Amino acid sequence: MLLVDADGPEPVRSGARELALFLTPEPGAEAKEVEETIEGMLLRLEEFCSLADMIRSDTSQILEESIPLLKAKVTEMRGVYAKVDQLESPQRSLLPPLSCSDAPASLL
Repeated sequence: MLLVDADGPEPVRSGARELALFLTPEPGAEAKEVEETIEGMLLRLEEFCSLADMIRSDTSQILEESIPLLKAKVTEMRGVYAKVDQLESPQRSLLPPLSCSDAPASLL
């Protein structure tokens, strides 16, 4: 309930205005909080984008440099495996006769 002064309505109105201004929250504080939140989100977004760029860069490096090196190493290892197989083939042909000759020796 407003107190109305019949002699002077102007002081009541100015008091009401002052009270309204006092009770109205300042948008500056809320706006500042929203701006800080947006700044934080933009900072996180920038960090995420830089992380995605690093991953993209690493992927490109792997595709362009590491995979060809691995392919070359695989080709080299196939040659090594072929040589090992060639060295093992005479051993395989001698293994059955040797195992027969070892059997009587193990009985002694």
